[in-house]
Amino acid sequence: DITDSRAGLSAEKKRVLGLVLVYQPSKGLYEHRLSLAAV
Repeated sequence: DITDSRAGLSAEKKRVLGLVLVYQPSKGLYEHRLSLAAV
């Protein structure tokens, strides 16, 4: 179950399709991208 009020999700059943980590050391930036699909 996924809950994220900013994304409008509350105990939603989702399947993870992909996960991407982007790291930019020059900017001190970490970014995670999560690809979801309905179950």
